[in-house]
Amino acid sequence: MAKLHRDLEGELMFQMQAVSLLMPVHKYRFMRPERQFEFDFAWPHILLALECEGGSWIGGAHGRGAHFESDCIKYNEAALRGWR
Repeated sequence: MAKLHRDLEGELMFQMQAVSLLMPVHKYRFMRPERQFEFDFAWPHILLALECEGGSWIGGAHGRGAHFESDCIKYNEAALRGWR
């Protein structure tokens, strides 16, 4: 399933380039004291992040309990820091 995720990110990057969107930082990392997080794409100067979740019915990691919970922690931490 990791290959599918990378293909999704590559396709999204291609589409952003095709419409001349301001290009994001790919695999942007932010930290809190005890943990490091990573966004698939980010525009840090405006605190905007974009995640490629994939499909919820294909058996990917993002739909499984532990990974889903980890994503929720990351999204909550990002929101507390002002990210959208």
